[in-house]
Amino acid sequence: RVVLSALPRSSHACNRASGASADAETVIITSGGASSGTVRNIQQALGFDQRRVIRLRNGNRQRIKAKRLLFSCRSPLVHPYFALRFVERMKVRRDTPLDQRKVVLFLSRRGKKRDMTNESQLVSEIQALLQRRGKGEELKMFRDVNQGDFRGFVEWMGLNVLAMVGPHGGAFFNHRFCAKHTLILELMPSDRIFKGIWFEAQMLKQNYAMAIFPPLGGHRVQADVTKVVSLLDKNLGKPAPADALLHAYTWKIDR
Repeated sequence: RVVLSALPRSSHACNRASGASADAETVIITSGGASSGTVRNIQQALGFDQRRVIRLRNGNRQRIKAKRLLFSCRSPLVHPYFALRFVERMKVRRDTPLDQRKVVLFLSRRGKKRDMTNESQLVSEIQALLQRRGKGEELKMFRDVNQGDFRGFVEWMGLNVLAMVGPHGGAFFNHRFCAKHTLILELMPSDRIFKGIWFEAQMLKQNYAMAIFPPLGGHRVQADVTKVVSLLDKNLGKPAPADALLHAYTWKIDR
């Protein structure tokens, strides 16, 4: 059996197929080069070790024969069932109360594409804001968080993180490991608007905000520090809006 996957966005494909993962003949075929540590950890947690992952690069014409292909073209990339089932499988601590979480995570892209030119200034102003608020909140850089123990990392995120802030990038995928009502504040260049994190945050009952800025070339941004700090102050520690999920379809279906 073969599972087609493009983690992290198609993690639900592996999630759906993981019931068959005990069968050593089931493998994942994924695009691109070597997976990031988080992706490998997710695959492992769903029952697929790296010996059963085949990576295909663009232009690779390798022929693969499969008795059964586990992929549905009718399966939506974004759906409440997949989002909620994923965090259940990862054992995310979703119900940690807001007042018990004190960490604001900053997702830096310094030295990478789509970085922020005035990151140091924004970090300093966020630290000053948290000190003024006087609620014991602290700013941590995501790169400094220990991700070596994946299960421990997932538990720590759910128990401690109050907000995630930073320029748009792949690290925002880790918002799935945060509890309900976590503030997700994404800084986005106006020429590269991406809604994927918003979709998932809505389904996980998280509080999402997007700050949009003119691009500087290469999708880089220079944040309006006053605007970002104001957004953070206004929304930090606040519950998400009313349940965004429809619990019944608005059209008639056969039951």
